[in-house]
Amino acid sequence: MTRTGRARNLLDHSEMPEIQINPGDARHYHIGDGQLLELRSPRGRMCGRALVSAAQKPGELFAPIHWSETLAQDARVSALAGPATDPHSGQPEFKQLPVQLSPLPVHSYATLLCHEETAAPMQQWLARQEKTGALVPRAL
Repeated sequence: MTRTGRARNLLDHSEMPEIQINPGDARHYHIGDGQLLELRSPRGRMCGRALVSAAQKPGELFAPIHWSETLAQDARVSALAGPATDPHSGQPEFKQLPVQLSPLPVHSYATLLCHEETAAPMQQWLARQEKTGALVPRAL
């Protein structure tokens, strides 16, 4: 978050981490728009909400890199990446990263609105968003 965490437009563009998927791939994997997904690689795991989009190339997924553990549980794309990094920026290799995609089963969705930052109740997945100065945990 040393670069992207300072870019307000990146933080405001979506309320939760998203994984963009082509409509044909979504049909193949039985994934609906807005459904919670899990990506796994040999290195780790990432969760996010499906964003079905014809703009996404078939056979490829896209997930923004600016989500961190402070904003959303298991939302770091870097958790999937291997140890190879660019020697100048330290940026991990994200452009060609094989992953296993699966829907993340949830029993229910809930939104918890708080006037001030608070510990979230037990949940399977959590994303936070800032609204008028307060953090809003979204337990899914």
